[in-house]
Amino acid sequence: MKSETGLAAIGMALMISLVVGIVFLSSGALFGSDRYVADPSAAPLRLTTPSLLFESPSSVKLAVENAREDLNWSVHDHSGQVVSSGTTAVAASDRIDPELSEPGFYTFSVDDGRGPLQADLVVTGSIPKTPEPFFSVATHWGKQTFASSTWPIESTLPLVTGLGIREFRDETTWTSVERATGQLTMPDFANDLTLAARVNDMRMLFVASYGNPRAYPGDMSGPMSPPTTKEGRAAFVDYINSVLDSNPTIDKVEVWNEFNRPGRNTSDCQSGTCYATLVKAVYQGVKSKHPDVKIVAGNTHGIPTDFFTDFATAGGLKYADMISTHGYAADVADLRNGIRRLDNIVRAHNGGRSKPIIVSEVGLTNTTVTPPLGNVGRVLDEDQAAGGLVQIFVTLKSLPPVSQAVWYDAVNDGTDPAHTEANFGLFQQPTRAVEAFQPKVGAAAMATTIRQLDGYTFTSVTRLSGDVTAYTFTNDAGNVRRVMWKNQPFLSTDDSTTTVPIATSAGRQTTITSMTGQTLRVLADGPAIVQAGGMPIFVDEEPAGN
Repeated sequence: MKSETGLAAIGMALMISLVVGIVFLSSGALFGSDRYVADPSAAPLRLTTPSLLFESPSSVKLAVENAREDLNWSVHDHSGQVVSSGTTAVAASDRIDPELSEPGFYTFSVDDGRGPLQADLVVTGSIPKTPEPFFSVATHWGKQTFASSTWPIESTLPLVTGLGIREFRDETTWTSVERATGQLTMPDFANDLTLAARVNDMRMLFVASYGNPRAYPGDMSGPMSPPTTKEGRAAFVDYINSVLDSNPTIDKVEVWNEFNRPGRNTSDCQSGTCYATLVKAVYQGVKSKHPDVKIVAGNTHGIPTDFFTDFATAGGLKYADMISTHGYAADVADLRNGIRRLDNIVRAHNGGRSKPIIVSEVGLTNTTVTPPLGNVGRVLDEDQAAGGLVQIFVTLKSLPPVSQAVWYDAVNDGTDPAHTEANFGLFQQPTRAVEAFQPKVGAAAMATTIRQLDGYTFTSVTRLSGDVTAYTFTNDAGNVRRVMWKNQPFLSTDDSTTTVPIATSAGRQTTITSMTGQTLRVLADGPAIVQAGGMPIFVDEEPAGN
């Protein structure tokens, strides 16, 4: 007879065996005889297409993962009309091929029975053979914190070039180059930027900034303090030349960023005269080693007439190949008038001659926040931002002194829809459900404007039907292209339109195109009526049959 202790041990062993057996059987039920098979219903639908920017309608190919059932999908154009739809089997969820017919802004919707997943995409049309340097964007590839997070260059640079842009504005800060006095080394992210720009035949407007108190504590009290001593300015020049030596894609250098703004210049020297001293040092020091690089002075917060007058009076224009300013405004009239005032100052101090002007920051942020938060460049939604973009670039293209306009910026800096500074971009940040950077309406508007004005030269601006303005451009073949909109603030919620009579010459036709590239109407020769609202339209007269 076994002892009680022995019986207890046997009972424990049987219990362990029973538990192991249950676990084993449960494992078999879960894992099967071979391996664990994931339940697709546990994971949400996800759009895995790496880019949602396409050059042609036929190149639109979409891929979805984690489908539970067959996929019902549709594509809507910007007006909300279904232009393509279908059903795709689960096994083919990585091969959804919508049939689209023209460039434009589209919304893709797909559902496997658990609720729809939506994403926006843009078809741009062919990239111009010779991209126009006038069109540029601000990027953040030159900031280490951005380059390693929200601005991965390998996936965001193709978005810029895909729009038809080869000019960009960025920085490599002084503190990232000279971490100890006299020791200048290019950081890895700056070298990556140089390589990518060279491979893609891009040109960079380099913002030389900011202070370097770590290397020169006796001159600069903080990172936003510019050098104010001769030695400090010489070190600033050495930093700029080191960047230029390493990056041959830079063809223009902006001296500081918003010198006239206390938040960007914490020194005791914030006048135009002080700025002229810094610009002179940069001009002389850079030109001696890089004579072909243009020195750009200004880069101001707003268009401050007193600051520019002080700068010009101090002789600063002598050391500036170009002038730059930031053009955030409530409407294009404010922007146009500001540029004209700036040009008047330049001509008054430059023997009646203009200097090329770069509007090196201009943009509109769309947020869900109702208060304006003090930002004059804020609008309510993507459509208003896109409409403003077209108005801004067309207006600036009509002003002879303006040689380049830089949209701020290419990609949203964050994902918070209520954050003003995070929503200036032409593309949204990726999400858990959408792997790619989704284009905003502004991306379609930028692509359309670039292609519509490719090869065209500004000829005139006309006020039509009271509150409608038409900018006219022509090309060497004699074709006429007009851009029309109703004059109102970018933030206006007035959706009404104004009737505008037009006439198409005999043997020609007029095509009306939306700001996102969608063909709205094709008119035969003779008189006709079009409706113009706050969202610009392109009115193109060409030989019939084109």
